[in-house]
Amino acid sequence: MRKRGGISLLFFFEKFSFLKWKTKFCLNFFMFNFHNQTLTFAFILFLIINHAALSNEILFCKIEKEIENDKLANKKLYKDKPLKMHFQSDNDWLYEIKKKDWFIGTNEAIKNTNISFKEDSNFFYFNLITYQSPQKKKIELKNIISLEKQSGYLKFSKEYHDHNGNIFFTSVVEGFCNRK
Repeated sequence: MRKRGGISLLFFFEKFSFLKWKTKFCLNFFMFNFHNQTLTFAFILFLIINHAALSNEILFCKIEKEIENDKLANKKLYKDKPLKMHFQSDNDWLYEIKKKDWFIGTNEAIKNTNISFKEDSNFFYFNLITYQSPQKKKIELKNIISLEKQSGYLKFSKEYHDHNGNIFFTSVVEGFCNRK
């Protein structure tokens, strides 16, 4: 074989062939790892995004008592249909609308709102109070919910306030909730 500059062409091609194989191997290995990493990342991202949706429990509550302004209601709203409640303990939420949907629907009223979620050994407590302004001096709507852990007993009261902050209408429903 003809030598060129002290290195045989055969040696050059053998060396080049080895480098080509090594490069191809490294690229395949990198692509395999990149593919696995991408799938792992996508799976973790999926879990994070859907965690709230997966943790949402829907409770169906059979309402046994409906009270309006301290009297039994004449028109029963929940006589033939259950009250649907969305319970998300990891998001501190127990209400008739999903937390995400409530926040989308209220948009600007968020700064006018106080939300509290408490839990003790027997009950979950949820309060959602909407004020007439961001200064939070006069209440517009007050939602008070208690849910007994053992029996599923629910008490859900709403107080509607006028422009002066006085209560003009109250509504209380009581019943028992089940998961379905």
